[in-house]
Order: sequence, then structure tokens, then C-alpha cells
Amino acid sequence: MLSQSRLLHSPLALATRHCAGAAVGTPTSLRATSLKLINAAQMRVSIQESTDYRRSGELARQVLQQLRQQDNPHTHFGFGLNLFHHGLQSATRALRNGENEELVVMALLHDVCEHTVPSGHGPAAALVLGPYLSEENRWILENHEIFQGYYYYELLGEDKNKRDAYRDSPYFDACVRFCELYDVPSFDPDYATEPLSTFEPMVHALFQRKPKQQGACSMME
Repeated sequence: MLSQSRLLHSPLALATRHCAGAAVGTPTSLRATSLKLINAAQMRVSIQESTDYRRSGELARQVLQQLRQQDNPHTHFGFGLNLFHHGLQSATRALRNGENEELVVMALLHDVCEHTVPSGHGPAAALVLGPYLSEENRWILENHEIFQGYYYYELLGEDKNKRDAYRDSPYFDACVRFCELYDVPSFDPDYATEPLSTFEPMVHALFQRKPKQQGACSMME
């Protein structure tokens, strides 16, 4: 654990203060008020601040804040844990099973969008995390919803084997494994779960990676 002094002078904290100071000190003339009128100097500022947003750790902090929003009584959805604690338990199981940090973070955040995108939260989370994940882990994240259906679709009168449509994927077995080991059992209020502070450094490290291109917003890199 970093002391308060070391934490305040860590590279991440210094970068954050530099980013905040640069943003506050930017002259009004260098802030675009319309995409129709933006000039080259304003575009450079936009690109710099967009890059600093990720590199300073602010993007990671915003994602963690989104996760914390799930720590409320409205996100149980009939289960023994709310979404926040479900994520913590999934990540704890992955950590204790010796998984690498990328998969641990994915386990922590695999449902991070479910409180705002209940159906389709897998693809939504993949948009958040995907640029920083391996191809395999992004595929797992994007498709875990239908793989989870194996355990409950029959109760809804649906085919539990809908996931079989993806059997040709080289990541099919990995997705089955992720769901079975880390997602499916992680609603147990009696399981001793690590606190969020255990995983926060891993989340920050993931978002420090150079993101893969996604979408068409070229300045957010």
C-alpha cells in the first residue's frame, strides 16, 4: 500500500494534476465551439486532452465509478448479490484461481453496463473494455450473455443450447469456462470476497494500455 505522500507524488497522481491544470489553463480561443468552425490549433488541444483523459487515469476512474453505481438495492435482480458485489466475487474467484490480471479485470467489469443496458450488456461492456483486451477476452465479454443462458433459458421456455450457434468459434470453450467458473457461481453472499481496492490498480493498469482502434472517433486514442 502506498503512503499518502508517495501516492500524492506517484506518476499517476502527477499526470492527473498536470492534465487537470492543462485543461483549466487552456485559453478560450483554443477551445472549439463548433465542429464546423474548429481549426488546427483547436484540434490539437482536443486530441491532447482526449489522450490525457485516458493516460491520467481519469477513464479508469470513470469506469470504476460506473461499477460503484451498481452497489445499491435495485441491482439484485432477484439474486443474492447486487451487480457490484457480483463483479467483486467474479474477480475474486478469478484472482484466487491464478488468472492473469486482464481476465481478472474482465471478470470484475463484465456486467458493468447491466444497470443501464440490461439486455445487451455484454456487447456494451465489450465497447468499454474491448480496446484493451485480447481478441479472445473481448469475444468472451461480448458473448457471455447467451452462454449464461445455458443455465436458465429452459425456465423461460427457450432453448438452453442457443450458445451452440457459436461452436465454430475458437473461443467457445474459453467462454464456457469463464461463465462456469467465474460468472455462474458468483452470487453467493457467504463467499469471502476481496474489496474493490484489491482490483483498482489492475483496472488502472489495463486502461494505461494503448487502445486498439474502435469506432470512428479518431481523437480518442
